[in-house]
Amino acid sequence: MTIKKTLWAIMSLFSISFAIVSWRFVFDYQAFEQVRMAHFPVNFPVATYAHFVLGPVALAVGSFQFIHKLRISMPALHRTIGWIYALTCLSASSAAFLLALNTKSGLMVSFGFGLMATVWFGVTTTALITALTGNYSAHQRWMIRSFTMTFCGGVIFRVVFLGVFSHTFGWDYALCYSIGSWLCWIPGMIGLELWFRYKDKEKISFIAA
Repeated sequence: MTIKKTLWAIMSLFSISFAIVSWRFVFDYQAFEQVRMAHFPVNFPVATYAHFVLGPVALAVGSFQFIHKLRISMPALHRTIGWIYALTCLSASSAAFLLALNTKSGLMVSFGFGLMATVWFGVTTTALITALTGNYSAHQRWMIRSFTMTFCGGVIFRVVFLGVFSHTFGWDYALCYSIGSWLCWIPGMIGLELWFRYKDKEKISFIAA
């Protein structure tokens, strides 16, 4: 197995695992209380469940768009996965924006996650438009940007900032939550753009599988 395929497999495993764990919010109201979001399902039930049901769907199916053999041999399935991913992202990011505006975690979190939701919606919309207009080279990059946002919010935020920094190192939960609302995705997106520049220079293919 190549390094690219190994990294893809690890990313997919994390994505699917965290998607499954995230669906606990659908069945367990106390899960919202544990992460200090108990007011969301009460005051904003549609947005809350749109985000916590559809967001994990996007996280679970997103990595499968980058399987080269699937795209070539089963283009209809590739398009179906793409539509499911795009529509769930657009719904979940719209809901996330509303929730960010009404968070009780402070302005830093509100702006951080609000901006993240806006970028997530924007890159996914651009990915969809480039596909519909037949600009597949640009479409591929915009979908990578979109899934980077999905993965950062669904996995990096919880593993690094809530898991490692807060639970393992014992840092203040509110501080980790606030910092994570910005740092869970901005460094990743900057790194991705730098990788694109490097790829353009070196002409290296980055299709994973």
